[in-house]
Amino acid sequence: MANDIPSPAVPVNYMMKNDAFSQWMGLEVDKVERGYCLVSLRVRGDMLNGFYILHGGIAFALADSAMAFAANTYGQLAVVTDAHIQFPASAKEGDVLIAEARESARTRKTGYYEVTIKKRGGEEVLAKYQGSVYISSRRNPPE
Repeated sequence: MANDIPSPAVPVNYMMKNDAFSQWMGLEVDKVERGYCLVSLRVRGDMLNGFYILHGGIAFALADSAMAFAANTYGQLAVVTDAHIQFPASAKEGDVLIAEARESARTRKTGYYEVTIKKRGGEEVLAKYQGSVYISSRRNPPE
């Protein structure tokens, strides 16, 4: 069975190729391992809210994509079932954000993930996201 598991990058590359929203955000996949994904993006002016800081929906979408990619590294289709986020700090136009998704637990049918968003090169946490996924028996990418 282990020989049937693709490289962790295969499902992530398949997902990214078909993910118009992550492409619109300018998301870059920087590192992929089983249960782990590091992604980044540069904050653009059309990603800001009325206070000229990063819109929370963009931060959520960045973390959500990072988690989805991490959860799908095993070659089984995994979809988000629950997620929440906290915003202890903000970002502005031109900042490069790094979202690091780590698996905290995984069973046959569920997975649990934590995502931390920081500015590239910084230590300050901009957002902390936690979520869970349902793990299907379907392959990703499909055969």
